Amino acid sequence: MCTEHVASPEYLITLMQPGTIVNERWNVLKFLGTGSFGVVFKVEDVNDKTNYAMKIELATEDSLILRTESFVLKKMRNSSHFCQFIENGVHGKVNYLVMSLVGSNLSDLRRTTKNKRFSISTILRLAITCLEAIKDLHDAGFIHRDIKPANFCIGAVPEHRSCIYLLDFGIVRQYIVDKRVRPPRMTVEYGGTARYSSLNAHHGREMYTYDDVIALLFTLAELYKGELPWKVTDTVKETERLKNRCSLDDIFGDLPDEIKHMYTSLMKKKYGDLVDYTGMRKQFQSIMERMNIAEKDPYDWEKLEEPANQQERSPKADEQEQVAN
Repeated sequence: MCTEHVASPEYLITLMQPGTIVNERWNVLKFLGTGSFGVVFKVEDVNDKTNYAMKIELATEDSLILRTESFVLKKMRNSSHFCQFIENGVHGKVNYLVMSLVGSNLSDLRRTTKNKRFSISTILRLAITCLEAIKDLHDAGFIHRDIKPANFCIGAVPEHRSCIYLLDFGIVRQYIVDKRVRPPRMTVEYGGTARYSSLNAHHGREMYTYDDVIALLFTLAELYKGELPWKVTDTVKETERLKNRCSLDDIFGDLPDEIKHMYTSLMKKKYGDLVDYTGMRKQFQSIMERMNIAEKDPYDWEKLEEPANQQERSPKADEQEQVAN
């Protein structure tokens, strides 16, 4: 097997052309996109004509990404914030994972707004919903380690456009095994996305639950302001330097002070310290009450007009049918 094929999306695409039938059940309809750890296709169940997403990777002895993603999705079956696991297996030279389709990610949705920013109403309700998704993952014993706007998506159909799904478990770590917290490793290879990573990730420390929540606060700041102070940097080291130097106002702008206090509190935590998810949720709700924001208000993207019945035919359909990167 040629080693240059291992990381080549172009090669993977040649292995799964439209019309390919996988496991006598999945008809490959079209290529949807590439992500950090694989290539994604839209497929149809030949039995009931339902559409799903299929993610593939080259099948090698050390290919663990889809196995890990499948393991996590199976554990998260009862959470409404995760894609439904359908099936995984091997087809020829590739491993595959079939899951439910989702819609656009928050990063792309932000860019569709007039000012390329979300309103405070949308931000506060996203804060609650995204925190719920992260808590569900943590409660199941996993740390995500790559929380960012592109890894949160809305539903693929109109009635699910207010639902938020957490995606991409390629570098997830199971921090609870046999009901016990695993001890931290002495050295940890850097992973994730530098723009949203906590300083613990930059320093090569074992990440814990609060690191995911810090990344969520960075995510909310970018979605609200349009960018983070270190957006222009092109090295992990320079990003780390700016995170150390930037003030709370530099990072979070005029977001409510409670959010800045959350960040300060999370930054003080040590491995094994708990996150007060309930307290954070109550603070977000308190801000909403103060600002007269209703939980059922439409999100910014729901206010945008869309052509009726164009999801399958419009070129924008490809942007709305995404799965984990």
